[in-house]
Amino acid sequence: MADLIQKELQSFGSPEEVSHDIFSAHEVPEIYVRDAGDPHKDQEECIYLITQELKARGVANNHKLAYQSRVGPVQWLKPYTDEVLVELGKGGVKSLLAVPVSFVSEST
Repeated sequence: MADLIQKELQSFGSPEEVSHDIFSAHEVPEIYVRDAGDPHKDQEECIYLITQELKARGVANNHKLAYQSRVGPVQWLKPYTDEVLVELGKGGVKSLLAVPVSFVSEST
């Protein structure tokens, strides 16, 4: 995954201007996490290992894990990807790399 991220960053006109990586995972309702345990601990560990490898290669972008695909009126895991994107934009982030860490294929 670190290889793919590094390769994708190089495809930007100015890779050094990509100041943020957003890792986006498929979310589940909060009640599911309370009842069945958090299925995202492995993703968090994976992201940690990826970012450590990237830092060792000299790529030290800021990063954030966010969750996508919520539906219905129940509370879902946060932060939500769409809200994080707005926050980053308001914070001055002009370029970012979105990295899917789950739900990477269509489920049709």
